[in-house]
Amino acid sequence: MSNRSLLLFSSLVAVALLGGATTSRAGELPAGDTMQKVVRDGVSVEFMPSSIGSGAIRPDPMEGEDVELRFWVRGATGERLAGIKPAAWIDARSARPDAVAGTADCKAKIQSFISGTLRARPQVDLNSYYILALNTEPVISVIDPILGFGGSRLFTDIRLPSPGYDWVLTGDQRQLFVAMPTVNQVAVVDLDTWKVTGTIDVGPKPTHLLLSPDEQTLWVANQNADATAPSVTVIDVKTRKAIASLPTGRGPHRLAFAPDGSVVVATNGADGTVTFVDAKSFRAISNLKTGPSPLAVAASALGGVIYVGDTSDGSISVIDPAKRSIVSRMKAEPGLSSIRFAPGGRFGFVTVPDADIVQIIDSSSASIVATVPVPKTPDQVTFTETFAYVRSAGSDHITMIRLAGLGAGKKPVLVDFPGGQLPPSVAKVEAAADAVIAAPQSAAVIVVNPADKLIYHYEEGMAAPMGNYQTYGRTPKAALVVDRSLRESGPGVFSIKTQVPAEGLYDVAFFLDSPRVVHCFNLAVRGNPALKKRAVKRVAIQSLVTDRVIRVNEKVELKFQLTDPATGKVLENLTDVRIVAFLAPGVWQRREMATTTGAGIYTFTTTPPEAGIYYVFVECPSLGLLLNEQRPVILQAVGAEVVKESP
Repeated sequence: MSNRSLLLFSSLVAVALLGGATTSRAGELPAGDTMQKVVRDGVSVEFMPSSIGSGAIRPDPMEGEDVELRFWVRGATGERLAGIKPAAWIDARSARPDAVAGTADCKAKIQSFISGTLRARPQVDLNSYYILALNTEPVISVIDPILGFGGSRLFTDIRLPSPGYDWVLTGDQRQLFVAMPTVNQVAVVDLDTWKVTGTIDVGPKPTHLLLSPDEQTLWVANQNADATAPSVTVIDVKTRKAIASLPTGRGPHRLAFAPDGSVVVATNGADGTVTFVDAKSFRAISNLKTGPSPLAVAASALGGVIYVGDTSDGSISVIDPAKRSIVSRMKAEPGLSSIRFAPGGRFGFVTVPDADIVQIIDSSSASIVATVPVPKTPDQVTFTETFAYVRSAGSDHITMIRLAGLGAGKKPVLVDFPGGQLPPSVAKVEAAADAVIAAPQSAAVIVVNPADKLIYHYEEGMAAPMGNYQTYGRTPKAALVVDRSLRESGPGVFSIKTQVPAEGLYDVAFFLDSPRVVHCFNLAVRGNPALKKRAVKRVAIQSLVTDRVIRVNEKVELKFQLTDPATGKVLENLTDVRIVAFLAPGVWQRREMATTTGAGIYTFTTTPPEAGIYYVFVECPSLGLLLNEQRPVILQAVGAEVVKESP
């Protein structure tokens, strides 16, 4: 969401929350009913959590458990309301006796979440998304485009063993696989913890990754000059282990699944052939001669065929994967580098960098219906519902080709916009991953420009990008979006998969602007005995920090009181209480033992080195108090020239 869109959305929310119908109390359902329901002005919203894996539908999932939260939204006559944009959050229920779901407390809570302040962040935000930047350095930058920290949009960094070249994201957006050609490995990244959890040895120079339609296997195209070396490695996604490795010929290699998922086609550039590999047995079935140097390969779901483009002579072979034979050929320009089909599978876009053109295939007639001149070495194409976006390595402009109206005898409609200050080729970086990707909101894209070292956000209809994101000294070359927001999984059905927090009673705050619905559903989280074993004792932490705005380079004393939540007794004379403070997103941190002044009060003194947002945690190993079991105290450090204001 752009800054302008976020401000507009916040304004609409404020108007909606300050006026309108009152909400009713949760708990109106009969005992034992797993579906919660609220009706506002003829609009009904039903909510239900279900455990992932077991498929159990329970009103009280277990802490640490993966669940799917679903909302059914219906109109006055029972019709499902499709195309709407609800928002939702999970947050602990207030301890106040009058803080009941559906009261004004719920309205105030939602309004504070929408305001975007750090001190009012929910425990689980179900509306967020992150931009991942694949850098030339062995680092993936994680950017929070909606809510940054202290002026920085950088959320965290993921450090790789070696620079990445291509990557692929699983459908649940919980795992990321990254090809690292310089070490002949694929890295596995856990996107819940934002950490590399392992590496997988593959063949020489892995450069292209392909996830199977059922997401059970990951296919890796290696780059081998020796025909006996492994061209393709197959990885089991669940076990994260290589389960097959086979030679298909000499590279370069690229891969594509047949539309029905039964076979994988691998190009063998130096041999002039493609190899058909059975997608279940992982065995090579046969080879087919296509041309001198087959390189580009793509499948058309509409035609049920595979297109293989030859970079030497410009021929494009149309292959029936079931018969494993060429059914027709067409003539494109020599030097083609890629083929990619727009949504629906009818129109394919062929990039020809040396000729500064993009050629358009109509799969309904298996013919080239347009040749579009574009500036300076077009090398990548991506799509929104409305346009094809062509990135040119030698130009600072992105070319947009309108998808509507394409066909034989029709002239494509072109527009463009500046995608940075410098052409991407100035940076002299290489990657197979996309530098232009569709943004989570419709009619918008994210553009990576390595020469500028910036990532731009562009919305269709604008003359230039709306804004940009920095990677803070890194050189980005590709991007991905990790969407942690509600999705419309069916008409009027909005769902999200997430992990429930610790044991307790929570509000699932739901907001719909038009038609207006403001309500907090109940979510009771059961304790997990396996997790409880990790904590020998429980402890309550009370922050005694009164001023949340502190000054750079000035000492600040932070105090916390620890008590036994069962008895209320203060916990004195503990020798292993440690205070952890870090500057978001973790570029500076201190971890020191606290001093005690009695009465269960523990003190820590620090000096913030620079302006920004600081997170402060308390840990105590003897009590089983861990950092991930608590919410931090958030402080804002300002420069001496900034006047303090109340938080």
